[in-house]
Order: sequence, then C-alpha cells, then structure tokens
Amino acid sequence: LLQPGDQLEKIADLLDQLSLVALAFPAFSDGRSFSKGELLRGRYHFEGAVRATGQVLVDQLPHMLRLGFDEFEISNPVLLKRLEEGRTGGL
Repeated sequence: LLQPGDQLEKIADLLDQLSLVALAFPAFSDGRSFSKGELLRGRYHFEGAVRATGQVLVDQLPHMLRLGFDEFEISNPVLLKRLEEGRTGGL
C-alpha cells in the first residue's frame, strides 16, 4: 500500500513481480495518488491491478477508471450506500 507521500521509484524495480499495487486516498482532497496511478500505467507500463483505497468519492471513479485504476476498496460511507443501492450513474 503506497501512501500519497511515498515515491513510486522505491518499488519501480519490483513492478514486474507484483500483480497489484494499492494506492491510498486518506482524504478526498489529496490527489497525489491519482498521479501515481497514471504513472504506473504510462511511465512504468504496469499491467497488474491498480487499487484505490480509502476516501474515494463517486465523482472520482470515472477519472480513476480513465487513469487505469481497476479496483476500489471503498471506505466512504456515502459512496458505499450509493453502490449498494445500485446508483452508479455515469460509470
């Protein structure tokens, strides 16, 4: 699990051995993990799963999908409720 302040370069040499990289979103206002997701796919050509964890908002999901995120571990209660109710408008 990489926190927003962690550097991707620390794990770059291990990426070909990993099937998953999880990126933390501890606060909805901290977008540094968006950049990490994009770098994993673009610069490092990572083909494994990229998982967003933490305070993910429903408005952020389409952007995350475009950047290459393909898994979500969601703790935001509003988003969880919307997903449980099947209200995924626009995804």
